[in-house]
Amino acid sequence: MNVSPTVGDGWPPFQNTPFVDDWVYAWSVENFLKTGRIEVLDLSTHLNVAQIVWGALVSFLFGFSFTALRVSTVLIALVGLGALYLLLRELDVPRATALVGAASLAVYPVYAVLAVSFMTDVPFVSLTILASLAMVRAIRHQSVGWLVWAAVFAALSIAVRLPGVVTPIAMFLTLLVAPGGWGRRRGRWAIVSVIPLLSALALAYWASSHVQQVADLRWMINSPEDRIAMLKEYSVRFLPGMLGGTFALLCGTVGLALLPVSAGCFRRRLIKPTFGIFVVLALSLAFVRALGVDFALPLVTGNTWALNELGSMRTLVPDFAGPYVPLGIGWVSLGVAIFLVAVAMAAYGWSEATPAGGLKGGLRRDPVLIFLVLMVALHALVVAVLWLIADRYALVFTPLVLAIVLSARPAFSMRAASAAIVLYAVVTVIGLRDLGTYDLALWRGVEVFRKMGIPDQEINAGYVVNGWRLYADADRAPRDANGNVDVPWVNGGYDPPYRVANAPAEGWEVLATVPYDRWLGPDSAIYLIRRR
Repeated sequence: MNVSPTVGDGWPPFQNTPFVDDWVYAWSVENFLKTGRIEVLDLSTHLNVAQIVWGALVSFLFGFSFTALRVSTVLIALVGLGALYLLLRELDVPRATALVGAASLAVYPVYAVLAVSFMTDVPFVSLTILASLAMVRAIRHQSVGWLVWAAVFAALSIAVRLPGVVTPIAMFLTLLVAPGGWGRRRGRWAIVSVIPLLSALALAYWASSHVQQVADLRWMINSPEDRIAMLKEYSVRFLPGMLGGTFALLCGTVGLALLPVSAGCFRRRLIKPTFGIFVVLALSLAFVRALGVDFALPLVTGNTWALNELGSMRTLVPDFAGPYVPLGIGWVSLGVAIFLVAVAMAAYGWSEATPAGGLKGGLRRDPVLIFLVLMVALHALVVAVLWLIADRYALVFTPLVLAIVLSARPAFSMRAASAAIVLYAVVTVIGLRDLGTYDLALWRGVEVFRKMGIPDQEINAGYVVNGWRLYADADRAPRDANGNVDVPWVNGGYDPPYRVANAPAEGWEVLATVPYDRWLGPDSAIYLIRRR
């Protein structure tokens, strides 16, 4: 039986409750602590062995809880921020500007909310930054020792998310084509390619006998089986459109993440080039849109960061009726993001420290720039091929783009950048606080039903609660007429007679409410309802 979160245990954002998909990975940690065997649930799309081991270590020291797992990710997030600062310093970025670069990632709401969860996003991003730091140092100092560390961190990133294979590929290609030939001699290219790719093959072989199969997921949308089937059937056919969608995703999400740096870089002399770049980007997106490609608009409902909500938890609970962020806000946000991207590109291209010939000249001469650009390009290809069009999947681009832009050492206004950092910090604090109060109200509602004597199988509280209380503990899960696990909002269509909901529903009787207050938006309540 799973250890149920204790209501009120922990203070937002460190409450002892699961967040979105992290209950899937928490199951692996709890199972490892109980049995000594590392396994992943069949719902998991990531073979995150490295994260499971790290989470188990922290839980072993402090006891298993979602609070401990949240802390484990915060520690990795801090390491990633420190690594980003060191990467920027390695690129000769001044100390103050490097601090702004690291702070920009720290306060970016998508990074912040995922850093206090047990999701795979932040560990993956942090290990990617560490691998990039080691690779840049290896190139600049022609150090075999740093190449080994680059390979190790790349292997660990793969052991959090398999798309991490693009990092050793970027390393290999960089050493192969970089001027001077240092990376091509004495098999140095093999160091950064063989170790990580062998680890990927080992993970794939390990997974064949270490997946806990709970239900038949072949027909479930976004399940691992469904993703593989769709990849085989449609990836090549839809790739051109997905590349256009990925381009729009990067403009929207990375642009907003660049706000502090773009604010710091903006100068009067950059107005004309910024306007020119903005027009080119806007027309490019308009052309993509004219081809029939849908855009993932930033800050609208459903994103990890929406304008009126951080975390998107309310959409995972029954009877969500809004308020929805208007699509018009999404288009305005995309326009602002494109402008911020244009500012950053102008600051890079018109900086005195930019290599002669700009980006093109730098790619002919600078192996570090070659590596960073390859990382961005290959990760973009993965997003397009695997249809990972979401703001949290675009998180990995932020530190890479920050490194490219600030490597040009543009003229910088600390006052403007600091103001933007404070703005994002306020948004993040408010968002995390509101998410925590909603989350605790949701679980209090579940506890009220349980105190009434209602079995868990007869309560529908949405994806996260049902997943942790029922799917991750299949012995208690409801089953269909054929005896198969049938958990509502996870893999089944069974509709229990009791519901923990966002709002009253027609044909249902309200038994109780659990109020919660918000700083961003009106106060509201969780409704405990029963089918009439």
